[in-house]
Amino acid sequence: MTPSGTMSKYNLLRYSLFCFTGIRYNRSFILSTKHQRHFRAISHEINWAQSLETASSTGAKGDKRQVSILSWNILSQHLFDSTPEWYHYVSKDAPVSWPGRLPRILDEILLWKADIICLQEVEFTAFDDLQHVLHCEGYIGVMQSAKKRTGDNPYGVATFCRRDKFAVKGTFHHSRTMLSLLEDHDQNIIAIVNCHLEGNPKKSATRVKQLHNILQESARTIHHDIIICGDFNCILNDSASSAYLMKSCSKYKDIYEWGRLVDRCVSDIPPHPYSFQSAYPMNILHEAPLDYVTFVSSPHRYVSGLDQIWYHDLNNSVSVRALKHPFLSPDQRKHILESGLPSIHHPSDHLPIGCILEWKSDEKRENLCVYPTDRVYNEMDAHDLNKAASNLLESFPFDTPEQKGEFLYIIRDINNNAHRESLSKDEEIRKLRDQRQRKKILFSEIPKEKVKDLEKIIKLLKRANSNHNADR
Repeated sequence: MTPSGTMSKYNLLRYSLFCFTGIRYNRSFILSTKHQRHFRAISHEINWAQSLETASSTGAKGDKRQVSILSWNILSQHLFDSTPEWYHYVSKDAPVSWPGRLPRILDEILLWKADIICLQEVEFTAFDDLQHVLHCEGYIGVMQSAKKRTGDNPYGVATFCRRDKFAVKGTFHHSRTMLSLLEDHDQNIIAIVNCHLEGNPKKSATRVKQLHNILQESARTIHHDIIICGDFNCILNDSASSAYLMKSCSKYKDIYEWGRLVDRCVSDIPPHPYSFQSAYPMNILHEAPLDYVTFVSSPHRYVSGLDQIWYHDLNNSVSVRALKHPFLSPDQRKHILESGLPSIHHPSDHLPIGCILEWKSDEKRENLCVYPTDRVYNEMDAHDLNKAASNLLESFPFDTPEQKGEFLYIIRDINNNAHRESLSKDEEIRKLRDQRQRKKILFSEIPKEKVKDLEKIIKLLKRANSNHNADR
């Protein structure tokens, strides 16, 4: 969680959850321990991981098919120290200083042996402490730029990956998010988005814009897979952010978040070009919410589904092999929910989440870049450019099938050299004029922010045709 304005870290969240009256929200997500008996303690359909160590770490055949990720908000020391009124319940025996909490944070991280580690609320001064130990354990890390901090907050996000599995090809820093491009031994590049979204419960649109901005950034880079994880400060499948990632934001559909009706202006935020799936199943929040508790504040108060992991999967080529359970045992869960966090053995108020993803094929995957920069254009062949245009077209939210049909007519001849050559000069001129006029009418019916994506599709197709002709 994060502060907003002059309010402390959890004021707004607690206010939105427990002080609103007469406002609709889903109570299954925020429960006291006396209600636990109404829910299944364990979700039997899920393969809960005993470790996030993948085949690559053990040297087994087929290792390149699996990638594991651990995500955890480790609790900024500054936030803990500056809001003592919210941690009055913490035992006097609990380590509350950074030197006391650091070893426990590292123990938890190293216990799971993940390929990729995404941390939130990492103080800029604390990153070196984490980096020093994790480097000795085979990881390389990158810290979000201090220039992208929110206000005077002395923390950001940090991403680490195994040096024997990935090379860091680049990083991009935005407000509340960081994109890291990690290349494996087969030259597949995974885009990792580490996020700690806006903490004010009322600012649903801001969270969506933060996702939009970083996904626009990723779409301009060469990459073959993308994973988003972190502290979303909103609940999985019950928020505008989830609706945006699942492309279900609509001006005709009501979205409730933290008990409030979200302003339908979120439907005007341009869509992303990906097909995201949540690693944790949506139904777990209703059928077994105790199996997805990610944030515990004071005793008996907790939230399920606040921390999340999403991955792109257009053709059912990715599967979730295992998920990390937030608790190691029912006894540990009972103790944590009754005592609150942080505690003697648990150094943060969030619980780490994680998963192992597996790709069906070891072959080099399709490039997902759809908004290439001039530099990236030069690295893409005609096939990649056409694929980028196809992905962008497939994800574009036309209002009606007729709009899509009209756009397909407008672009049909860009790469169809044979058809153009079959036309007489007069026929070609008449057709071009007709297409331009219909393009002008179509674009006048679509919001300007979204027209940019259609123009990008045309540019990609023209560039692909130019590259193809140059190779002939």
